[in-house]
Amino acid sequence: MSELVQINHLKVDLMSISGLIHAVRDINLTISSDEIHGIVGESGCGKSMTAKSILRLHDESKVEYSGEILYDGGRDILKMNKKDLLKIRGNDISMIFQDPMTTFNPLLRIGDQISEALLIHQKISKAEAKERSVEMLEKVGILPGAARYSMYPFEMSGGQLQRASIAMSLICSPRLLIADEPTTALDVTMQAQILKLMKQLQREMHSAVLIITHNFGVIAEICDKVSVMYAGQIIESGDVRKIFSAPCHPYTKDLIDSIPRSGERATKLTSIPGAPPKLNHTINGCAYAPRCKYAAEKCCCEAPEFRTLDGGHRYLCHLAHDSLTKGGATE
Repeated sequence: MSELVQINHLKVDLMSISGLIHAVRDINLTISSDEIHGIVGESGCGKSMTAKSILRLHDESKVEYSGEILYDGGRDILKMNKKDLLKIRGNDISMIFQDPMTTFNPLLRIGDQISEALLIHQKISKAEAKERSVEMLEKVGILPGAARYSMYPFEMSGGQLQRASIAMSLICSPRLLIADEPTTALDVTMQAQILKLMKQLQREMHSAVLIITHNFGVIAEICDKVSVMYAGQIIESGDVRKIFSAPCHPYTKDLIDSIPRSGERATKLTSIPGAPPKLNHTINGCAYAPRCKYAAEKCCCEAPEFRTLDGGHRYLCHLAHDSLTKGGATE
């Protein structure tokens, strides 16, 4: 698979009332075409900041970027002018937002809002845009499409609105779909339906998907690769099956161990002690060291470097890859 988006040394700093926050701290990430890549981690770790940076959706009067976001062979999104950026947004790269209730303008009909993307990016008539929008509504399971096209957002349930937001995001056949916590506001049954729909449409349209979530269950359900984030950094990335079966970073292992297991009612749930570091302060050494049961003295003062294993499995830790099963010896 070819590289569709290549993120190199991305840093995102934003101004706040508590000072300068280093929300994303020097991350590298590759999104290949025709794959589903997940970013997982606790709230506030920088997942959404990273995803929104790909489309530069932050208030740039309060945010400073550094690094590169290379799209389709070398165009740096961070250096694009507004005109070129608008050509990509919604057409080449589109996004599904976390809350379907706030995705749509409540004063406009659902179908008109879906058709708008086609009218902006493609030279077609309003009649053709409506026809394609109705087809897309039916493709995502909103039936009958012609009747639903004329509905207002308040006339749809949360699940229907999320399906409609998927339809709006896919109407221009983007090469990359970014889904920011697409199932958080939905009940469990609807979550499963939305995930199944996204995977089906991704295969049919041969697009890449970047899914942002705090739920490892979602990652296991639909992703091919996963990047685990902590305190503004990617600390482990690789094939989903390998990371689930043999995590190399203590944080990844702790996250997986905290997932409730079916049929284990008497087993006490595992939690991670402490809290993530504040990102408006300088972090010395490994950011996870204060919470890590394997931490050694050098973890608190010496920043680790990435280790690479077979198959592109990478992790940011002083531990050797088999140390989690040997008591945590460092090298």
